[in-house]
Amino acid sequence: MVITFNTYRFSYRYRIVDRPKFLFDLGASLLVRDAAISISQGSKFQDNTDLGFVPLVSLYSEYQFNPKIQAILKGDALVGPVGRAEDFFLGLQYSPIENLGIKAGYRLIEGGADVDQVYNFAYFHFGSIGLTYTI
Repeated sequence: MVITFNTYRFSYRYRIVDRPKFLFDLGASLLVRDAAISISQGSKFQDNTDLGFVPLVSLYSEYQFNPKIQAILKGDALVGPVGRAEDFFLGLQYSPIENLGIKAGYRLIEGGADVDQVYNFAYFHFGSIGLTYTI
């Protein structure tokens, strides 16, 4: 059995609040889902592929405690009649030098679909750490 699940996201956000210590952006994301499941036994082989497009509401907010430490909440989500998708990050970012930061926090990814062909929901939550570079 081989399972493949790739997602790609394209986002645009518009800055609604732009204050010295607080930023808030709101926009939209397009999630492109490329999934495949295949199974084989002996000479028998069966596969099921799916390429789907999911529109999401996107947000980004940042509160600056001081010039080097920020709290960040960002994510994409949408709930509809046949499924839902959520991906949120809440954490802190430390920026020791301009344009470079280290962030750590909690990330939650949840979603799935209930349609004629498939019923599948998943929930992942985990600690996250990363580097940021602003151009």
